[in-house]
Amino acid sequence: MTDPIRLNLWVMPNAGFDTQRVMQRELAEFHKEHRDYEVRLTVIPWFFSWDRLIAVAKGRVQNDTPDVIQIGGTWTTTLAALGALGDVTDYLDDIDRTDIIRPLWNYCYEPSRTKAYSLPWFTDIRVLYYRRDLLAQLEMTPEDITTWRGLREACERLRDHSKLNKRFFGLPLPGQREGILIHDLAPWVWGSGGTFLSADRQNPQFNKPAALQGIHFFYQMMVDHLIPLLGRDRLVTGNFFSGQSAFQVSGAWPMHSTFNPRHPAYEPDVARHYGISLFPAGPAGQVTFLGGSNLAISSLSQHPEGAWKLIKFLVDTNSQVRHSRQIGMLPSRYSALEKLLSSAPTPVADVFRQSLRVARTLPCAATLGTIERILGKVSQRLITSVCENRYSEKLLTEEMGQAAKEADYILSLYE
Repeated sequence: MTDPIRLNLWVMPNAGFDTQRVMQRELAEFHKEHRDYEVRLTVIPWFFSWDRLIAVAKGRVQNDTPDVIQIGGTWTTTLAALGALGDVTDYLDDIDRTDIIRPLWNYCYEPSRTKAYSLPWFTDIRVLYYRRDLLAQLEMTPEDITTWRGLREACERLRDHSKLNKRFFGLPLPGQREGILIHDLAPWVWGSGGTFLSADRQNPQFNKPAALQGIHFFYQMMVDHLIPLLGRDRLVTGNFFSGQSAFQVSGAWPMHSTFNPRHPAYEPDVARHYGISLFPAGPAGQVTFLGGSNLAISSLSQHPEGAWKLIKFLVDTNSQVRHSRQIGMLPSRYSALEKLLSSAPTPVADVFRQSLRVARTLPCAATLGTIERILGKVSQRLITSVCENRYSEKLLTEEMGQAAKEADYILSLYE
């Protein structure tokens, strides 16, 4: 009997410290169907993931080279252009492509749309969570927070409320780490009528007045202590789901953890009193961000056929439903999404479905991953300026102008 072929799978900590257990359960199911393969799992923190993937692109990974890698959907075009990903176009007839949430294909192809390099695994559809009990104490209703101005007023009332402001923060930053990603900026940019790149993907647009209006609104909420910052407003991290905040922008649906009485992360007050609504409408209307994580075959894989079998299994409806429940995110297949939402309260299911209808994806540009890195560094400098009381609309304009120059140079090389 021949030894099984070993596949190396790289993923991010999608279920936190529980990621190994969650994934090993899925891999055990894969092994039942594919006895001739065994999978070695490596969990890579998001903080290091980009550098590790660039190492793949440059052929610097010598031992245990990956076969299948999880990537941020917005990274597909850049990593494909750098040579880190294998072409999966010929495999697509092996799946029901119509069952993949249609806008997510934007994160699978290179800009010419002739070759695909990844498949959606799970999605990030940004919605607004809120505490119904706290909103009532602020003498406001869910209808009052359906706009940017209404959400800001609610956070102001919370900040100024003598009994509540010592126990609850307003609107924490969305990420696991305190920083701002292009995903976080997107609804504010689009909601004010701005965009990130021109229609032909040749010129940056995030430094234009419409985009700056939305970004400034977001940062001004930090300046005014409506969005708490670590070190200035609090000493430890925490968010809506841990019971420390009244509001939260998130793409999560933590039915297995925060809302599950049998889970260690269960928060009874949050589970009893949470509400959910669409991302608040800005001056230009209702819009939210749609993203997520994809699976790709590494260009270094020695077993691309086996790698595809693993990807096909993990994006199958049954695996997606199991996995999404465990990590608290939503699947990338319509069939899996409906299975998951069928067990959710009707208001929750309705909000996610409605959000999908108004959601937008980031542009399909070969340089998108690099531009994401540029904006991430600028955002970190702007957070520092807020903490040091140096932030101003003028500083924002200068920083975004410099970032646009960097992006313009990168675009001139690749687009």
